[in-house]
Amino acid sequence: MKKYIIYTRKSTESDDRQMLSLGSQIEECKRLAERKGLKVVKTFQESMSAKMPGRPHFNEMVEMLEKNEAQGIICWSVNRLSRNAKDGGTLQWLMDDSGVEIVSPDQTYDKENSSLLFKIATGQSEQYSKDLSKVVIRGNKTKFENGGWCGLATPGYLNAENKLTGEKTIIKDDDRFDLVRKMWDLALEGKSVPNIRKIATEQWGYKTRATRKREGCPISETSLYRIFRDPFYYGYLVRNVGGEVKKNWGSHTTMVSKQEFDKVQELLGFVHKPPLEHAWGTNGLIKCGECGRAITTEKHTKLYKSGARQSFVYARCTKRHTKCSQGYMRIEDLVEQIKEVLGQITISPKVVAVCIEYLKKENEKETDLQIGNKKVLQRRVNEIQLKEGRLLDLYLSPQSGMAEEDYQAKKKELAVEKEKAQERLDDLEYRSKHWFELAENTFDFAKNCLERFENGTPEVRHKILRIIGGSNLTLRDGKLNFIPVKPYYFIYKKPLLGTLCTNGGPGGDRTLDTGLKRPLLYH
Repeated sequence: MKKYIIYTRKSTESDDRQMLSLGSQIEECKRLAERKGLKVVKTFQESMSAKMPGRPHFNEMVEMLEKNEAQGIICWSVNRLSRNAKDGGTLQWLMDDSGVEIVSPDQTYDKENSSLLFKIATGQSEQYSKDLSKVVIRGNKTKFENGGWCGLATPGYLNAENKLTGEKTIIKDDDRFDLVRKMWDLALEGKSVPNIRKIATEQWGYKTRATRKREGCPISETSLYRIFRDPFYYGYLVRNVGGEVKKNWGSHTTMVSKQEFDKVQELLGFVHKPPLEHAWGTNGLIKCGECGRAITTEKHTKLYKSGARQSFVYARCTKRHTKCSQGYMRIEDLVEQIKEVLGQITISPKVVAVCIEYLKKENEKETDLQIGNKKVLQRRVNEIQLKEGRLLDLYLSPQSGMAEEDYQAKKKELAVEKEKAQERLDDLEYRSKHWFELAENTFDFAKNCLERFENGTPEVRHKILRIIGGSNLTLRDGKLNFIPVKPYYFIYKKPLLGTLCTNGGPGGDRTLDTGLKRPLLYH
């Protein structure tokens, strides 16, 4: 007598929710075996998806069939066995090569007369899984773009479903929302995560929400850290949707403000800040000119016999796993070199005022000129759209006889041409709106960058160096190689831009012609 294996499977995914439970499937398969007089030697229960290969019990069942310990499978439905091509192919091969028989309430599959039917059944199951995945991903993207959350609700919130529309939303958890908010309040007061957990557990009796598989339990420190780092609580959504990281503002009720969230990040040390207190904002920007390693700073304290202390800050190469001959340099000497460069970028406020006035007039002229160019490009885009419409009419016309290959080729040609014209139009509109703003910001920044560097915080100094120097800062033999990036490079070492000059200025040079109407900028 042939020996059979009962195989049952159910996953927690949405497409399996309407399937029979494992216990019901087993009872149905046992009644089927009894009715047909089949001998059952093993029963498997699998609780995982069949979209991907690698199910342990399925592989164990296949191994038994290959060793001829059983000659058939009893299942509630073929889609319980496989939803992917590899597992379906394995069963098909066992059926054709070893004569394995697959029995279900609706159909019995064997190699003699139903091998093709089994291929069709497993193919339909696989295709259904693929189509469902596409529909779910597309639906999640649309939902996310509309401010909805895709996934399990975070602590303090609940997953809910509108009974009329069937739409799934996120709502406040009345039992936990206020408690989680109080946890944020404790964090804002500067309490540590372990202390917050102790208060929430012992004093408030906070427990996580119970699920079908697990009862509620005290919150863990890991979960608390996850809560305090999740932007969902101030209304910002970050989610991997269909393999793509999406960001959007949510439509749910927020728990904290953005300012409160940022403060908690700082208090709990989630925000990484470079050690700027000894470096005047230079850390992470300057590289060693010999080995290319980063330049860091060190603070050394000297203790005198009198008991007095004196601190010194030095800049040096990190020298990790390299032999570098560069020595230490006093931070004061490095800062003086930086200030010397910034002093050659600074522009007189009077020069800035005249230049901005001139650029305003030039912007007006440029705008008038670009209006004509935009009209030409827009006209070209409209003409291509008309051609696309005529091409479609011609292709659909019974009298044309145009081949589909010719139609697709011409359609693609017009699409490429329209895309290029549209890109030029978009670029022209962007430049016409932003070039004057960029120039104005550049002059304004250069006007007082030295003063801001001397009087600013380490964070401000760091920002100034990053904007003007970029990644061009190197230090070698005590000398800073500092070449400003564009557009500040065009201002660098142009001392005449620091003062207003007229005809007869120093050396006969001038930055403005007679009447101070037009600046002669350096290029």
